[in-house]
Amino acid sequence: MKISPLSPAGRILLSLGVGEAELMAASFHRFNWQVGAAVTLAMPGGRCLILMKSKYLTTEESGQLVVSHLLHLHRHELCHVAQAQRWGFFGYWRRQLWARIATRSLLAKNSDVERLCYEADAAAYQELVKIYPPV
Repeated sequence: MKISPLSPAGRILLSLGVGEAELMAASFHRFNWQVGAAVTLAMPGGRCLILMKSKYLTTEESGQLVVSHLLHLHRHELCHVAQAQRWGFFGYWRRQLWARIATRSLLAKNSDVERLCYEADAAAYQELVKIYPPV
């Protein structure tokens, strides 16, 4: 699933600091086997696959992503897309792997690589819950 910058979810993500280039490079796919909510896989050529648990990729009948407070998770993964674009394919994977080795954690929440994305996630969540409170 691609998120168009012109879609409701795309416009909200752009307002939360996501760049249009990041949206265009990312492709979201339902996958329920990863440890966390989602994982970003940088691919050669600047593209990224984002594997996200199904409950976070809910769509309307029109096929558009449902807009809710859960978009903060998409913001987090799109932060990784920006990192992959900035560091390149090999640079992204080297830093991601080293973060997991150095922290001895698959999630590596305290690493430099993850910290910025968790900060973007938290800021997005604070904005989104004002408009779309959790049910």
